[in-house]
Amino acid sequence: MSGVYSIPLNGLKDGNYSYDFEVGDDFFESYGSSEIGNCRIKLVVELSKHSGHYDVVFLMKGEVLVTCDRCLGEYYQSVDSRDRVVVKVGHEFDDSDPELLIIPAGHHELDLRQMIYDFAHLSLPIKKVHPDDENGISGCDPDMLEMIAGEVDNSEDENAPAEWDKLGKLLNEN
Repeated sequence: MSGVYSIPLNGLKDGNYSYDFEVGDDFFESYGSSEIGNCRIKLVVELSKHSGHYDVVFLMKGEVLVTCDRCLGEYYQSVDSRDRVVVKVGHEFDDSDPELLIIPAGHHELDLRQMIYDFAHLSLPIKKVHPDDENGISGCDPDMLEMIAGEVDNSEDENAPAEWDKLGKLLNEN
């Protein structure tokens, strides 16, 4: 299955090869549910062919549109990663090891789509939050931050007992 994000393996002699790719919105839209929205990623794939395996290095740099975990607003998160996979030829396909991919003999090309998807998501921080501006002020939506602070603060509704008070009453009743 020949595709935009694949490397032909037939005819490669031992040595080093470099491939450039542009990863855009259409790539992540094809997966349906992805944390990554709009994106501009430049990907360089460096492949070294050796007699028994291929050493593949993914150099990814760009920015992707993500949702802030704090205020739920969207912002562009920069990505800059270097990942490596060793590809060997075997009897059947096996991708159970994240650093080793075994492809069946007779495979004429290396499909990079799943690895690009995985490496792009792994390059995102665990907690995605708007960066602070040059004055140290959060880039989050101030209205949303105010609303979040109001939800945590129960002092607005003095008639509603705090959850801990409710639990204490249950404990005393039994």
